[in-house]
This record gives sequence, structure tokens and C-alpha cells, in this order.
Amino acid sequence: MRILHVTPSFYPATYYGGPIYSLLGLCNAQGKSAGNLVRVLTTDAAGPGQNLTLDRRTVRLNPACEVHYCRRWGARDFSPELAMEMKQAVAWAEVVHLHGVFCYSTIPTLVRATFAGKGLLWSPHGSLRDWAFDKHHVAKEVWMAACRRLTPTRRFGLHAASNVEAVEGRRHLPAAPVFIVGHGVEMRQDLATRRPDQADVHWPPVA
Repeated sequence: MRILHVTPSFYPATYYGGPIYSLLGLCNAQGKSAGNLVRVLTTDAAGPGQNLTLDRRTVRLNPACEVHYCRRWGARDFSPELAMEMKQAVAWAEVVHLHGVFCYSTIPTLVRATFAGKGLLWSPHGSLRDWAFDKHHVAKEVWMAACRRLTPTRRFGLHAASNVEAVEGRRHLPAAPVFIVGHGVEMRQDLATRRPDQADVHWPPVA
């Protein structure tokens, strides 16, 4: 299966915490499964106003998975390059896995996947939890209204990591089938006491 992950940030951008590690683990696991080809379309965001320093823009994570880092402009995740790369990337994929909600990559991914009739799985990574709407509530509700109009009516699913996330996610995407699957992350013991800027980063990986 050809799987495309679209995410506003990717390893080694450890500033963004848990989702960075869970997606890295998922891509490695999918790459080890026979018949899978995996691509990640992301930006070089490494924190507010910080960009990753990369030797090259396309990195091979494992024999079956490559990551393409698009240039991020500004303090958030604005990337015209990502939007331009989206059409070709979605056309290649059989399944599109969208990560995050309130980020630049969300709308272009929904539009392209729906237009191309591709299967779409959406992982909000906590962004649809009730507490996530405590700030900028009105703007986020408007954003979600737009997302509901753009979300595919077929071959679509919402990924929740817990029962609570599933219940709260349904409030914003009531028509979406919800799949509850925990994040399969193997965390080294010493990482529990490290700050994000202390994480070991050897990137790109040695081919």
C-alpha cells in the first residue's frame, strides 16, 4: 500500500513533543511491513521561528519510507511549497493520513484527498479535545465548520487514541467513523527525564 503522511512537523523537531515520536514510530513500523511504501510530506519547522538545519530536503527514513521537508515561512507552519507538492503527493498515494487540525497543511490535504477520491485517515493528536477549544474558541469553530464541508463523505475515518478523544472528536466531526487505536510508542527510559533540547538527534539517518 502507498501511504502518505501529511504533518506540519516531523522528527527531529522534538520541540513539538509526543506526536513527533509517535509518527516516527508509525512510519518505521509501516516501512517494515511487506508491500508498503511510505512518504511523509512536512515542513522544516522546529519550534516558534526555528527551522531544522538539514543537509538535504528529502531524507530516506528506511528502505520503504522517505520524508520530504518543505520550507516553512514565519513563526508557525506556513509553507507554500507544501501546498504545491500536495497534488503530486496525493496522486501517488492510495491512503492519505492527515496529522493535526489547526495548521496550514489541513485544508490543502482535505481538498486534495477529497478531489482525488483517496482514502483519508485523520489523526487530530488531541486538537479536538474540549480543552483545546478554551483559547480562540470562535476562530477554531469557524475552522472546523470549513473542515466539515471539505471532509470526504466516503473512505474517511477519524483516529482517536482513547475513548475520551473519540467522544470529544465526534462532537466536531459527527459523521465520521472513529477508530480507537493507541499510539504504539517505545520510549527509552532516559527520555522521561530529558528536556526536548537534550534529545539525541542524528539526522539524516545513515543509509
